[in-house]
Amino acid sequence: MKLTFPRKEVEQLLQILRDAKMPVVQLVGDDGIYLVTSAASNKGKPFVVHSKQCNSSKMAFDEWWDAKRAIFGGDDGVEKIPLRDVEAALATYPPGRDLEFDMSPNSFAMISFVKKGVKS
Repeated sequence: MKLTFPRKEVEQLLQILRDAKMPVVQLVGDDGIYLVTSAASNKGKPFVVHSKQCNSSKMAFDEWWDAKRAIFGGDDGVEKIPLRDVEAALATYPPGRDLEFDMSPNSFAMISFVKKGVKS
């Protein structure tokens, strides 16, 4: 299933990580599915970016819980993603496009874009 994370918030998260000199973004499945850093934001709390498809603060319990189990599995967990990998993937996106992941309970991948006419 495709998950999207609001680009503006993702960019804020990446800047907090850069400022804190922390090289890892955490992809978490528990109370929804979200990206987070253990570095404190200027409000003194970790900065959280909820996925649009599984946001416990904006969706009814049964809706986000069912989505979380279908996408991330029944157990809670954390996947650590190198900051440079998120930055590199996001750099391929058209301006304003939200960060996207393909996810299942057994795998996840960030989506990157390739410009037409460019050989890889």
